[in-house]
Amino acid sequence: MSSDELRKAILEEAEEDHIGEVLLEGWQLGIYDAELADDREVAWKLSEKGALLTKRGELSEYIEREAQSIDIEPSTLRDPRTNA
Repeated sequence: MSSDELRKAILEEAEEDHIGEVLLEGWQLGIYDAELADDREVAWKLSEKGALLTKRGELSEYIEREAQSIDIEPSTLRDPRTNA
């Protein structure tokens, strides 16, 4: 699986419904991890960072502060695992 395939699948999911947009935002913030499953669907899970923020009770504040810088244009979509 290439990161381009993953990005494309994530963007397609974000275009389908609001939940996909929320997951995309969370992925860009490093709250969720994503990978392509065998059926080419995006598989989501809470990242270590997301779990830590949730445990501390700081998730909402983090999202509010950081989400202002999110851009979901394909050319700017970055993979938080590679910082690319």
